[in-house]
Amino acid sequence: MKLTFIPLKFSKTSSKKENKYKEQNNYVLNKIVSVPVSSYGNIQLNGISDNYFKAKNYLDNAKKDFDDINNIEIYDLDLNKLDGIQEGIKVFKGLNMKEIAFIGSTINEVAINRGCHNVCSHCYAGANPPIREDNNHINKMSWNDFKTLTDGFKELNNRLGFPITRDIMDDDPYMTSFHDADCIDIKLKDNEGNEHDFIDIALRLKDSFGKPQIFDTAGWSPNDKKAQERAEKYAEYYSDPDHFDEISDFNISLNPYHVLHTREVSLRKGGNIEKAEKFRDLYTTRMANVFFTFTPLLDNPKFNIIARAADNSSKGTEGYREQDLRNLYNDICTKLEKLYQNDYNAEKRIITDKRSIKQNIYSYKRLLGYINTKPSISERLNKIYSPENSEVKRTNIIISKSRENIRSATNIHNILNGETIKLNAYETAYPNYAGLVDSNGRYYITNYYTTYPTELQLNFENKDKQTAPIHPYLNEDLPIKKTLINSL
Repeated sequence: MKLTFIPLKFSKTSSKKENKYKEQNNYVLNKIVSVPVSSYGNIQLNGISDNYFKAKNYLDNAKKDFDDINNIEIYDLDLNKLDGIQEGIKVFKGLNMKEIAFIGSTINEVAINRGCHNVCSHCYAGANPPIREDNNHINKMSWNDFKTLTDGFKELNNRLGFPITRDIMDDDPYMTSFHDADCIDIKLKDNEGNEHDFIDIALRLKDSFGKPQIFDTAGWSPNDKKAQERAEKYAEYYSDPDHFDEISDFNISLNPYHVLHTREVSLRKGGNIEKAEKFRDLYTTRMANVFFTFTPLLDNPKFNIIARAADNSSKGTEGYREQDLRNLYNDICTKLEKLYQNDYNAEKRIITDKRSIKQNIYSYKRLLGYINTKPSISERLNKIYSPENSEVKRTNIIISKSRENIRSATNIHNILNGETIKLNAYETAYPNYAGLVDSNGRYYITNYYTTYPTELQLNFENKDKQTAPIHPYLNEDLPIKKTLINSL
């Protein structure tokens, strides 16, 4: 690791307290330079001033008040006195410690790639295919920005002595390397042209943020050879229990809202049964291949199927109900059994014992034992469902009440730490907020029903480039202002 030293400039002062900081400079600086706090890239000491050493001195003294450093959270400290500890870390340029603490304590999604070809109508993130990149638009982070992000948080955590993302009350901490992208498509090329896929990205994010990643996929076309190769690589890699422990969960999203089934439902309602059957065949074939490919992961308790559908009695949801999903599942499993049989008769790549065919089919059917019949109503699903649908009404109330709460907020943490929304005389909703770093460094807050931009942006090389709009229901007229964040 190369360390770049840039001479420090100190202001003239006759204060004994200031002279004490000066006397400590050589010791602290030597400590910074001699200890390789980051395993990635260069450490730039550019821009470090007396403020850094004041903050470092405060931090060292403050830690003495804690019996166990493992119990410290960022808001246990005086952030005004801690301001300066971030100096010289590129990604935080232009941000103070209150703003950085806000990001660190809320961040849950890092949008490495933007856009998804599955276009599921229930997707809360309203995913659409990736926009075209040009001089002014991007659909993914640059490798440099990804490194700047991960290096920066790791460096700050090392300076603090604890992860800024720590939440002691969170019993199952995790993050995602996506917002509106499918994990099978997550990949970045570095400056030498080397591709880094989900495995590399998840390991780096966990190392920097201290939280494991979730893998989610709604499937891919069997004709997409590169996606198939990545999927087979993941199946082999995560079949090792030690590697599976590197992530939080490995999820397959199975639902009647996938764009292929949505088209089937629309065609069937319009009377075009023949074409509807073709779209059904496309989707069930795709998902049978997904199940086949990930069979080596079946026995791991972190391997899940996320199944969402409308309740069977729900009005205006024909084609998207729980029974429709179970019918799809039966068709998928029929095709899966044929794939297993063909594999056993030929390569024996996955099926080496014929008895395992029925065991695997049973295991997959067991994973579909629970179907969530109350999915959040996305902007796309809102157009498909009837306005009288109870979940549509519920979602609209939450969005409206959330806007009222944010508009009247005088302390943003009162909202983020437990928003309470009264739906009616008998029901209350408790939507949780999470932070999102977009590919250009802009920061957003979402409760998965509605989204708010903030005035914060990380210092990325692509910070001036545009990305696709963030969903769901972006409140561009109601940003979280720096003054509110700094009022803490």
